[in-house]
Amino acid sequence: MGKGAWISLFALVFIVLFFIPNLICFFIRPQERYRSGNVLIWLLNLVGGAAALFTGVFWLDSRIRGFYSVEEFLCFWLGSIGLILVNWVVWILYLVMSRPSRGGVPGEEKSAGIGRRRKILQIVLAVLPVCLFSLHGIAQRYPALMICSAIFAVGHLLTAWEKIRKA
Repeated sequence: MGKGAWISLFALVFIVLFFIPNLICFFIRPQERYRSGNVLIWLLNLVGGAAALFTGVFWLDSRIRGFYSVEEFLCFWLGSIGLILVNWVVWILYLVMSRPSRGGVPGEEKSAGIGRRRKILQIVLAVLPVCLFSLHGIAQRYPALMICSAIFAVGHLLTAWEKIRKA
């Protein structure tokens, strides 16, 4: 990135690719949307997520961005691609496992093992976006993104924990 660059197109592409399964699930399974009953947790999740998305793509300071070594660059790229692939695989597993069984009541589990596995996948799905934003903040040495991803982590993980506990 050159001096005066204020947008990261690579980060934008990574974030869009990462969140495609989330958007698909958001529209095909509206019953699974969850909002925390605790206003503070809900605000941390909402504001932290929006701020992490914004600061992940837009740079708010005038420092020249870039990687100090090839290893940092590879960590950023391979880490992002790896997180995207893991996110997609886990979403596919989660959606397949949460399909209503034939002849059964939708949402009813045939065994406790399936329910336990779905909860584990929900935890993984909650942790992955936090990892992506944290990786981008640390790899790019961007304090605003690190702070926003920490706020998002608290809100998002508490919301996920609350959702899983109630299920």
